[in-house]
Amino acid sequence: MAEEKKEADAFDALVLAEADFNGNCYVEGAEGERYVPTGGYMVVVPENLAVPHWLSDNDVKSDFETLNINAATRKNIIARNFRIVRPHCDSDREAYVCAYYRYLAVWNGLVSAGYDHDAYHCSYSEVITYVPADAVDQPTKAALYAAVHGPHVPNAGELEKLREVFFDYVGLLAYMFRARGHHYLDEGKYDETLNRIWTSCLYDLDQVPLRWKIGFTYGLHAIYPVVLDTFWRKAAAHSFIAGALVKRLDVAAAGSAIMSSLFRGISDIRVTIPKLPADLESQWDNFLAIHALWKANRWGYSVNARLYGKERIRIPEEDFSVLASYVAAIYNSVQEDAPLTQSMSLQRNARANPVTGYIMWRATSQMINKYSMALAYGDKIKDLRVLLEGKVDAPQVEE
Repeated sequence: MAEEKKEADAFDALVLAEADFNGNCYVEGAEGERYVPTGGYMVVVPENLAVPHWLSDNDVKSDFETLNINAATRKNIIARNFRIVRPHCDSDREAYVCAYYRYLAVWNGLVSAGYDHDAYHCSYSEVITYVPADAVDQPTKAALYAAVHGPHVPNAGELEKLREVFFDYVGLLAYMFRARGHHYLDEGKYDETLNRIWTSCLYDLDQVPLRWKIGFTYGLHAIYPVVLDTFWRKAAAHSFIAGALVKRLDVAAAGSAIMSSLFRGISDIRVTIPKLPADLESQWDNFLAIHALWKANRWGYSVNARLYGKERIRIPEEDFSVLASYVAAIYNSVQEDAPLTQSMSLQRNARANPVTGYIMWRATSQMINKYSMALAYGDKIKDLRVLLEGKVDAPQVEE
């Protein structure tokens, strides 16, 4: 009974809900970020601050550039941004770190009032300026002073540690925005992924400088997506970020992950099963043609294509859903915890063809169990190949 229930649950999990259908891309997720100006995201910088030039250099190996900002200006930038983010933070300490990371973004040229938002494919800028010479009233002056003085201000050693992890923190933001299409959504799921990658960067979780939700929204949301990605590539070229982030540099843009996950899955399977079932060969050929187009136009297939100056190109996912179901069925039968089985795009596409997936899952799992494939790489793998190429009938499903 337990085994029957497991199989029934597995089948139910493959059923595609009516709400998932959406035109030609009926298994595609939501679009990327909308234009929603939020006051709490606005970064304040002094008027006439120098405009960085490192972004205009197409050579990723050229040097980074930091601005010449004196101590008084630094404190003023932090104090004014502290006042903006404080209502959204849990404590003065968190607000200070958030404001300090805004300052580091300005100092490193990631944020500037001099960047033309149109040139960076955005509808507006989240950077505003103040005039340092303008007088402020006494209460404001007192509030600015209090923002950068007191027990909530990190000491010199703590500030140094915050600076040491800043590039990796921003690199992780760049990864998440490209791969997920948003700076931050759904606290539980995003935090789980972020914590996993952070520890892969050889940090402990107590070294996360700022809550992800706060840092990726109120802290660094003002960085244009093009700037984020340029920074990531440049930091990787200089070995200024952790290896775990360098290894992810070629991650597919949000909305196109199926292209990389399905290519990896089929390529893996074809090592032992060179010939796909006949009905899938034409789908694979069609997929390879679109895969080549995708590789040549990474940003056009992103849900945030407009933020990279590209026209949106939609992937006809319905054309590949049977292939996805085939890959997911075999992987789920062989190794349920394999990284590729965790691919949301692969599993989402696989659910569009529950019958194919269910039959392949049953046939493959029965064959593997019968011949103990892991211990019998020899004639028995040939039997599995024969089955998956459709040359013999699949095992019958018991009533």
